[in-house]
Amino acid sequence: MDRMYPDVTVAFAVDHWPDRSASPATTPGQPDCPTVETLGDLVELPKDWSFASADVQCAQTWAAVEVKRPAGGNVRYLFHYTADAGWRYQEQGTEWDCRELGLARPAPFCTS
Repeated sequence: MDRMYPDVTVAFAVDHWPDRSASPATTPGQPDCPTVETLGDLVELPKDWSFASADVQCAQTWAAVEVKRPAGGNVRYLFHYTADAGWRYQEQGTEWDCRELGLARPAPFCTS
């Protein structure tokens, strides 16, 4: 044994390639679907209005949540995400045209 380097341990690093078939949690450039609490912080609902449930419907950079109001009827708030501004309120309505939103696939809050 060499007295200059007693009890030396040598370790070799091995490259580890991740499983290429596994999909990431989110698609690059697209946000996670926000929570109803996150969206609630972005708007002030009229008196006696509330979000109908904790379910937020998302498609790419769009999110919609149903609103409960005393007059009844279906109303949804639509939110849009941009990298520079984050989630922002877009408008309210019942459903939107996916093509006008730039969505290639149907979303639960779209007509087509």
